Amino acid sequence: MARISYLSNDGFLVETRDNIIVFDPSHDPGRTIIKALERNPEKPVVFLVSCRENFNHRIFNLGQNHRRAYILSNDIELRGADDKDPIQGMSGSDIVNDVYGLRIQAFKCNAGGVAYVVTTAEGETYLHTGNMQPLPDIEGDIHRTAYKIDEMIRDPRLRREDEHDRAEFETDVRRIAAEYPRVDVVFADIDRRSGRDGLDGFRFIVSAIRAEYYVPMHFRGDDKKELNSLRDDMKAVLGDAETKVLYLHTPDHFTHVDLAETVAKK
Repeated sequence: MARISYLSNDGFLVETRDNIIVFDPSHDPGRTIIKALERNPEKPVVFLVSCRENFNHRIFNLGQNHRRAYILSNDIELRGADDKDPIQGMSGSDIVNDVYGLRIQAFKCNAGGVAYVVTTAEGETYLHTGNMQPLPDIEGDIHRTAYKIDEMIRDPRLRREDEHDRAEFETDVRRIAAEYPRVDVVFADIDRRSGRDGLDGFRFIVSAIRAEYYVPMHFRGDDKKELNSLRDDMKAVLGDAETKVLYLHTPDHFTHVDLAETVAKK
């Protein structure tokens, strides 16, 4: 039985039988990490950061009484780390074996940084897709900031760039699917900035990679109306697969998932 908790943005924490796994802990308004460390004083904790935008140097202050490791995308400039901190940089296709019993593989991410597949000693697999998304990063790309996405798509020059980003995104997802056609939990981005349903990338990942559970990232569901709207959109684009979506949307919101049966079938 694993416990999955939401931090914020694309940050999540997974408590497995033997480990605490923390994905992209840039913000933790619910103090979820501290609570998990207090609940599990004997478990090692592994922090994984997918890109420089999601890096917060304060993670080096966490888990000081735990066995710990930091897995960071190679685009991150380190500050705040001690020479003794166990840090591993990763680029696409890198693999690290036996990080407190975990196998960690990085994959290239079209929008920068890396995606991670983490496999536990029990055989559970968790895919965190990081900054992987089919739309260009309009917030990080200055020449696009004057455009709404709908307007951008009508601009021929920017539409060509959008099509290139889309093709690169699909290639990166297929690369993961070739090695991991089935995983247990996928954390995947939605982009509600777009004038459409914002689920293009999420839909493609669900079609390419089979999972027991899919968890939307970059969604803040404090507003019940917005949460219901997302559920309706998910049902419209995913059909029956929507029943596999876990909506963890407010700080420290968590759920338990039993993966023993699915692991046994692999």
